[in-house]
Amino acid sequence: SVATEVVFGRPVWVRPLDALMNVGTWHFSLVHLGATLAAFSAPVLMGFTVAPGPARAMLIALALQLAFGPASAVGTGFLSDRFALYIAAIWALALRPGPLAPARARFAAILPLAAFVALGLHLWRIEAFRREDRGFDAILAAVRPGERVLNLAFDKWSHAIPMENHYIHWAHWLQSERGAFVDFNFAYFPPQVVRFRLDRIPPVRDAQGWSPQLFDWTSWDGARYDLFLTRGTQEQKQQFLLSRSPCALDVAAQVGEWTLYRKGACPR
Repeated sequence: SVATEVVFGRPVWVRPLDALMNVGTWHFSLVHLGATLAAFSAPVLMGFTVAPGPARAMLIALALQLAFGPASAVGTGFLSDRFALYIAAIWALALRPGPLAPARARFAAILPLAAFVALGLHLWRIEAFRREDRGFDAILAAVRPGERVLNLAFDKWSHAIPMENHYIHWAHWLQSERGAFVDFNFAYFPPQVVRFRLDRIPPVRDAQGWSPQLFDWTSWDGARYDLFLTRGTQEQKQQFLLSRSPCALDVAAQVGEWTLYRKGACPR
């Protein structure tokens, strides 16, 4: 059965900072945090106040969710984090203008300035990630529709973002772009529109996706896979995959830290 454990996650006193960071990024950045605080403070400096009624109720409900909502439940992670998407919109809806004195009008310039800073930060990250990810099309081109792929991201770190687990589910581009079927697969989770039947859930589940170094050919049913997508050092690939495979694994494509292996001959 699919686990439905409820996890609260990070302490209450850490969550306000997490929420502000999650408005536009999951990676801590003083530049982004400063731009966010400036943008949220500008209306107050201009004389705006929180309106009573439904607007205030929405703001309070959002604050309670961000502070006390579960981090994971019903097989879905980052629940409270996702509500950060609504902070800017609900903050804007909750405000009503007050008398705008000439001395306060100058604070309006903070809003476009903060927007340009945040946009510039995102553009810089996009370009850095483009350089890091270039060449992955060669991996995609080596995959045929309908093939089954096991994702073994030994190194999940992105130096461009930077983010520790950025590449954990990157293999699903093979499913999205090439029509392959990738494990770990999100069809394991209860909220998905298309789900595995409970008697057909593969051995590779969420926990295995996070810990590919525990790969075991027998218990993970390695024989069912046509391809094995790996990311990491050659030593990791040799130790955690090649040395544990009874079948020949041939390099189908290799770019940077990525290597796509195609299953070859297996002993009878």
